[in-house]
Amino acid sequence: MTDVSPLRARLLVGGWRQQSLVFPRRGGRLHAMLTSCGVQEATAPDYDWDGRSRGRAELVVFQYSLAGCGLLTWDGEDRLVPPGSAMLVRVPHDHRYRVAPQAGHWQFLYICAVGREVLRATGRIHETCGPILQLATDGPALTVATEIVESGCSGQLTSPFRASGLAYSLVMSVLDEIGGVSLEVPARRLTQAAAAYCREHLADPISVQTLARLCGLSQWHFSRLFKTEHGLAPAAFVQMERVREAVRLLQDTDVPLKVIAAQCGFLDANYLGKVFSRHMGVSPGAFRRSGV
Repeated sequence: MTDVSPLRARLLVGGWRQQSLVFPRRGGRLHAMLTSCGVQEATAPDYDWDGRSRGRAELVVFQYSLAGCGLLTWDGEDRLVPPGSAMLVRVPHDHRYRVAPQAGHWQFLYICAVGREVLRATGRIHETCGPILQLATDGPALTVATEIVESGCSGQLTSPFRASGLAYSLVMSVLDEIGGVSLEVPARRLTQAAAAYCREHLADPISVQTLARLCGLSQWHFSRLFKTEHGLAPAAFVQMERVREAVRLLQDTDVPLKVIAAQCGFLDANYLGKVFSRHMGVSPGAFRRSGV
């Protein structure tokens, strides 16, 4: 577990609290900009944000847990944000974050930013590892985040160009730390290997947990990468491959349906029939008799 106590002590000694950042317009529009930062102590149930009800303006929220624990609901799954973890979300979006009930409070460093480049980089980060990040307290991302909070809350951050540079530097540092560029090709290879494993083990039980473990990834991260690469969630992909194998066996062999069901990983011939009919529009028996 990451020791956040030195960083927490540094921020608390500084007494940094919430600070809105407003800068005069100079020249052209900047595509990355800080809007607020600080250190906040939130308590349940008062602190509860729904990403769908915060207006239409697009922004990015970065929060690094210092104490207590946060709870993020994302894609229907609850994810804890304990000390040493960061949460990065985009608004508006279908998510909700609040204080984890079992913790009762959540202390965190936070930064809000806007702009096309910040949004683009955040999307890249989500594709790579999702909304929960594991960042070293002495790594590049937290170094930039700490600089933003300390300079922003002390009144030293007065230049819009420096603020823009720091906003861009923050998301680029996160990408650098998580390997957002170098992971693209390996990630594709991992999901392709997982797909090959599925095709070779259709008769066996195949769970998302098993596939994620084989790839050395979290279930959430693996599922996102797999769907991006193959266009289907892992479970849907496995079912489609089982139907394809059933089609091949129906066309090329005369083995009974119960044998085909077993070889393709279906519970029994009845379940094979239900799934096959849903995908192909006809029953396995009718398909075989058609001679297609």
